[in-house]
Amino acid sequence: MGPGEKERNELRRGMVFTQAVEIKIQNIFQMAKQKGPIKLSGKTGNIVFSKGRYGARAGTAPELTTRQKKEIAARPQNLRTEVLSRFASGLLNAVKYHADVLVPGRFFNNMLSLFRKEPTNHRVLLLQQLREMEVNPNYRFEELCPKPETELIVGKTSYTIEAELPHPAYGDGNTNCFYLDLILFTWHKEDDRCRHEELSTDWMSTAGREPKYCTLKFKRSAKDTEYLLGCRCVTGVNRVENGWTSTAMYFICSGTLTAEGKKILAERKAEIEAARNAPPVKEEVKEKKRVGVRDKK
Repeated sequence: MGPGEKERNELRRGMVFTQAVEIKIQNIFQMAKQKGPIKLSGKTGNIVFSKGRYGARAGTAPELTTRQKKEIAARPQNLRTEVLSRFASGLLNAVKYHADVLVPGRFFNNMLSLFRKEPTNHRVLLLQQLREMEVNPNYRFEELCPKPETELIVGKTSYTIEAELPHPAYGDGNTNCFYLDLILFTWHKEDDRCRHEELSTDWMSTAGREPKYCTLKFKRSAKDTEYLLGCRCVTGVNRVENGWTSTAMYFICSGTLTAEGKKILAERKAEIEAARNAPPVKEEVKEKKRVGVRDKK
């Protein structure tokens, strides 16, 4: 190595190190560099932000038309109607499977009318509205058979239904026997599909006024959250269904199997009791003055 060669090599290494440091610093600043102002687009409150050719603009939103105001106001009701219609449609198909021609064309609308009496969408409270509902008001259950006194016992794997008919005499000479179809409708959590199962009693005579008893067992799924119990009566002659037979169906009871559902039912029951025991509110009647008549001093 010649004279001065060592100094030149050290100088070159120093220049390379300096260039590397400068490049690293430039990369750091380039990563943190913000390219232009933040661009806003959309609506916040009554102010509309938009991107234009010459930059962002902010302006006041145009006033809504009467039609738009009505559509916005009806939006929650439309969403609720969709939920109720889907729920009622599932139950309608299940009832048609068992009652067939007994189901009238207005049954769907009748269910929706009862559902709308309940201000919430809780399924357990909606099912409460169907208790004692006749499937077809023109063919009432009580005209064929006294409504049975039933007790539904929920087990781990089954539902046990004990039914008693106090006095099943009819007084109709066209039929002399009948049987009952007990139909259990069940639902799972967040599932509008209705599951249903039917069990029938033996033929029972209408003669005499002695009570009748029966016990039926349905299978229970671990996923069941709500249930609805329906009862259908079918009459016959000499234990045979023929042209003289009649049929009717109604819903006996409903309930829930979850802690959340039981809490909702308890709260609603407490609200009803409080409203029933609350003292009546006296309305103040304001005295109207007659126009053009001077008050007596």
